[in-house]
Amino acid sequence: MLAKWKIYEPPPDDRGRPRKCKVELWALFNTHQVVNRIWPSDREKHDMPLGVEALDRMFGHRSAWIDLWEAGASASALVDRYRDLLYELGYQYVIPQLIKDPVSGRPQYFMFHATDHPSAISLMRWAKRNADGYENIQLPGFES
Repeated sequence: MLAKWKIYEPPPDDRGRPRKCKVELWALFNTHQVVNRIWPSDREKHDMPLGVEALDRMFGHRSAWIDLWEAGASASALVDRYRDLLYELGYQYVIPQLIKDPVSGRPQYFMFHATDHPSAISLMRWAKRNADGYENIQLPGFES
């Protein structure tokens, strides 16, 4: 698994860069087209979610999500659980970003950014502020 390939090594002092960082991850968590459909809200009609195998694959094992089902949690609780699991892999920063359809404004999915490097967070915030629709712009330091 990529998250275990490198282990975070902190900087030698408070102002330095980390010596090593885990592999940075971007993960699409498709809540609005998939998860909401396989996690029905009408529990009286369903003993288990409609997509048990899909949930097992998304979360790695059934024990990672079954308590939420048994507690009657909504599908949105799965977003928090996924974030928590990324933290458990050792990432210091895990940012879920809700992505909406640019035309209708309706929620579509979450993109998770998991990283150890503090500069990665500010770079992603800069990119989000400066992005223009679907067009990519030149990132600082990558000028041709």
